[in-house]
Amino acid sequence: MAKIINCKTCNAEIASTAKFCPKCGAKNKKPVYLRWWFWVFAIFVLILIIALSGGNGENSEQTSNSEQGVEQNSENSSKQWVELIQFKGKGDKKSEVFTYNGGKARLRYEFNSSDFGVFAAYVVKEGVDIMTEGGLPEVMLDGSESGESNLSHLRKGNYYLNISSANGSWTVIVEELK
Repeated sequence: MAKIINCKTCNAEIASTAKFCPKCGAKNKKPVYLRWWFWVFAIFVLILIIALSGGNGENSEQTSNSEQGVEQNSENSSKQWVELIQFKGKGDKKSEVFTYNGGKARLRYEFNSSDFGVFAAYVVKEGVDIMTEGGLPEVMLDGSESGESNLSHLRKGNYYLNISSANGSWTVIVEELK
């Protein structure tokens, strides 16, 4: 048996299951907060806010590190970039395996092409084949360029370089701060 409620438009008495008011014809809708999609959206927004707020405490660590910038710079000034591998060539090639010890690392690159050339440099964990397992390049270019890329996502271990290139020559150097 349906519950009797008042129409929100004309205040006439209607059944809660009625789709329209028989007096004024207004729709009898559920409040938004009683609809399932509202709660799905609310949970999504809550998760998004938590994710963007950095709920794992990393922000406080970054702040304290930046406050100690003078100490960090003096510590890093005693360290030097040490070359782990230098790899030169043309076309597609894979390097020999090199060992990364887990310190701060960077990939320096230079790509020279005449006309239209493309270049992609991958740093790949030993035993992984990007042709079968896929991967994201550290650097991807469509013309002559040189620069460097931070390798902060790497974990201690053995790696190799996988270079894909066309119409150009390249040099790639991986260095670690020791």
